[in-house]
Amino acid sequence: MITTCMLGQFVVSGIPPASRGVGKLIVCLDLDIDDILNVSVTEKTTGVKGKIDITNDKWRLSNEEVERMAQEAKSYKVEDDDHMKKVMAKLSINQNFNI
Repeated sequence: MITTCMLGQFVVSGIPPASRGVGKLIVCLDLDIDDILNVSVTEKTTGVKGKIDITNDKWRLSNEEVERMAQEAKSYKVEDDDHMKKVMAKLSINQNFNI
């Protein structure tokens, strides 16, 4: 059973509408040594950025839960990589045929 927990949210505004596959967002997730999750997003064409730092100050997750989730993430890496290859191939086809 997979459970989700809302850790935080932020809004990045000022991004103009774009056709499918044209807009490019770079999302960066970084977990530092103090278990602070740094999430940032940058829109490549406009340079618009957003950022949030998520700490465990509300005791949302125990250390055991965090460790279990990290191990689960590692176990899904191959599946995620395969999915990313399929998505990139589809985007390439769409761009080549202007779909």
